[in-house]
Amino acid sequence: MYDEFKRRLIEEMVIRRDVIVLNQSNRLTLEPIFEITSEDDKLYERLLDEFDRIAIRNVERLIANLCIKHDINVELSGATGRFDLVIIKDSRKYCVELKTSPRALTESSVNHGPASRLIEQVKATEDPVLLVFLVKDNDNSRNEMLRLESQRAKNKYPENLTFLLFDDFLNEFFGEDELKCFKKAMISYKDEMHQAIGYQITEIFNEHNLAILKNELEIELKNFDYDKQREERLSEIRSNGTRFRDINDYNFGNIKRKYINNERYRLLIGGGDFAKAFLTSEWLYKKYFSLTDLDNTFIVAGYLKSIEQLLWDIIYLKGQGNQIKKKGNRGTVLIDENNLEAIDTTLGSLEHFLKEYADDSIFESSFGGNTLFIRNYLKKQLATWHKKNRNGYFHKDNLNNLESIETIRNTTIFLHFLVMGSIALDNDDLIILGM
Repeated sequence: MYDEFKRRLIEEMVIRRDVIVLNQSNRLTLEPIFEITSEDDKLYERLLDEFDRIAIRNVERLIANLCIKHDINVELSGATGRFDLVIIKDSRKYCVELKTSPRALTESSVNHGPASRLIEQVKATEDPVLLVFLVKDNDNSRNEMLRLESQRAKNKYPENLTFLLFDDFLNEFFGEDELKCFKKAMISYKDEMHQAIGYQITEIFNEHNLAILKNELEIELKNFDYDKQREERLSEIRSNGTRFRDINDYNFGNIKRKYINNERYRLLIGGGDFAKAFLTSEWLYKKYFSLTDLDNTFIVAGYLKSIEQLLWDIIYLKGQGNQIKKKGNRGTVLIDENNLEAIDTTLGSLEHFLKEYADDSIFESSFGGNTLFIRNYLKKQLATWHKKNRNGYFHKDNLNNLESIETIRNTTIFLHFLVMGSIALDNDDLIILGM
């Protein structure tokens, strides 16, 4: 039971850590001139706050399991409404409220803050209320308990409110043997938690896990069913009545040979920004996307970003001296390092560039006289994906639909395949792009 408690506590914290880290990287904050805390400091504080909530949820579950084991009636917070648990032992009812530290009950918070609401709840019931603190049993925590008791004398706390350390609570309700089992299980807890979430909290995955992910992806991308995706994308585009010619087998085979035989798929596990966005989404997808704890926005955003970044990196590399849209729909500008601030790098602008006849030279010569069709085919695939995913999928219902997330992933991989397999890329280009 205690091993299961510890396992769930660690696993839940690992999931929330990843969500917080990703969310932190997307937050726009105003920074004071005389700021002394680093982003890591702020991140660490958020992780601690989140861990407090996770700890309380899992301790509630542990107590409920102990009650079942010892034939004690118990109700969790969803049923009780007011308190975390209600326990009925020896025909007596106890309301249990869990707190991470007795220091949360400062004089100001009792009078005006969150603790004041708890005090009002205690006053509203005639049953004994146990305020259980999740801190270790030592001199410091015992002194804090004495401080709280001293406040009772000043009529700050109701008579039916009792303060308990978690060890005392376990011993009183479940016996000394359960307390010993709990302490034994928790001996290695801190080391296991550090190992699981990592000492470097800003790193989503360490080098070892990243290497494993890349090895798995290299095999998967090489053997991915691109023919099936071709058929599914064609069916999707035609489903709304759009007239759209499929790419012929010869040209599709050309794309596949360039992508597979020349190992261009390895760009997606390389060092480019588009690869980092793709790898982040893949890591989250493979570990967490089926869990309700994770906001799937992060998975989808990484896939979408990887397409935009790949297109821009390739267009900037291969399209030097060509025209591209300016920001604000104000004509065009040359692709040049001196014009970076003026270039419209949105997905719509990049799609338009690929369709322009003047940009024919960036495509593989093996397409011969079919290059115009290849460009139009790629443009239609990107535009359909853009309209459906970038503009239509950032809604909660869609993001919680696992089939939708899987479709976005598969389509993203297919589009990477089309782009990398149809654009002319030599060995120097591949190195520049991060292979």
